[in-house]
Amino acid sequence: MIAEESRYFAPGGGIFPGGPSTWHILDWDQRRTIAVTMDEEQDSEDAAIGHLRKHIDALGPDVYAIHLSPEGDLVSTSADANDDETTCPYYPPLQEILRPDCVKTVVRSDLLELDRLGPNVDLVSYTPGPSATDTRIVVFKYYFLCQFLQKVWHEMNLWMRLPPHLNIVPFDRLVLDELAGRVVGFTTLYIPGGTFDENKSRVFKLEWLRQLTSVVDDLNLNGQIGGFGGLKDSTDQDDVRGVVFTLYEIITGDTHHREVPRDQQNPADVEGLE
Repeated sequence: MIAEESRYFAPGGGIFPGGPSTWHILDWDQRRTIAVTMDEEQDSEDAAIGHLRKHIDALGPDVYAIHLSPEGDLVSTSADANDDETTCPYYPPLQEILRPDCVKTVVRSDLLELDRLGPNVDLVSYTPGPSATDTRIVVFKYYFLCQFLQKVWHEMNLWMRLPPHLNIVPFDRLVLDELAGRVVGFTTLYIPGGTFDENKSRVFKLEWLRQLTSVVDDLNLNGQIGGFGGLKDSTDQDDVRGVVFTLYEIITGDTHHREVPRDQQNPADVEGLE
């Protein structure tokens, strides 16, 4: 189940001076978009999300838009398909992906959803083959908004090309749709135990730090995630800075150093701490 504070996202909307305001609110848990209209000018989606929380679980599956009073009471609903703000992102054909020979595929309809771990991330299971007797539990990562296409695409292409490593979760399969065999996402093996964000009282062991730094060294020397010829991000900067902050944040739980603009983030702020 997705945490309530992470359940909603506003990909767009329309605001008129003095009102009304319409925010397109995506419910990650139900994977649906509701257009929320209020008569006032709302320059932030916060009010729309706050009021939608009170009604979302009571809205029928065919409701695409709602009109709310200033107090957040439900004035009207719309099941008109013209009010449906759902978008259809591009999914590439399998033949356009230069996948390694070892990477197999699974059809999305063969996946059984077990839990919703987060936005665009589900816990699922499937049977690996017709002769298999055991089910495989995996994490399914996907997208259905164009805003997240690039992120999932890069993650998928990098992950499925990494060599096997003791401390890297193995890539599992590409996930295809049922109609045309287009790639809608990918799966990785599921490692139970939760996250540090879910269990902040968990003690971070020095052995885990050694494993993390070992992975960074192996990827940097063999996979070239940083330095000359290494993997670059969209700002044409190497990812070593991100590694430094990530290690610090996992150990301490302190994320405030990356609350400033990216060009103002300085790894020296954490590297010199004792």
